[in-house]
Amino acid sequence: MNKTILWIFVLIIIPISVNVVSDLISEHLLNEDSKIIENIDKKTFEIPKIANKNTISVDFWLNEKGEMYFQNNQAVVVRYKVEAASEQTLFFSLFSRASSDSVWSPLLENQLVKVGELYSFPVVKSSQFVTQGLELRLQAGTEYFLAVVSAEANGNSELARKELIVEVEG
Repeated sequence: MNKTILWIFVLIIIPISVNVVSDLISEHLLNEDSKIIENIDKKTFEIPKIANKNTISVDFWLNEKGEMYFQNNQAVVVRYKVEAASEQTLFFSLFSRASSDSVWSPLLENQLVKVGELYSFPVVKSSQFVTQGLELRLQAGTEYFLAVVSAEANGNSELARKELIVEVEG
């Protein structure tokens, strides 16, 4: 009889108790994990703001915003503005090339700009629109312009760029 009880204990009771204990341990661990998740959900984490190139943009146009067609040898004024999430030192460069040319020529290089301020090239007296200094004249065909904003005067750290393509009638 003792051997029979022993075999019943070994074959039935021990496996059942191991399963029950295992289930209890698993349930306890799951409850602990859900409490941790609940606590995480209740906390608000502040993510540090990282200044990156996605927070900086450049806009520029010739004469009037949206104007895309010009006449051969027409003098134009380039206006440009840099927007950024925070005040910082930025540099603006402007390049151009004709449709027949594959090389970008600099028009402005490393001009220090203030965020949110409107600039023009050539310099224009705001009340009379009289140009001072070098005039920018367009040639017949397609003209390409490229504006680049960088954090360093050497242009190595490009933060934003925009290309503008205009048609110039001959």
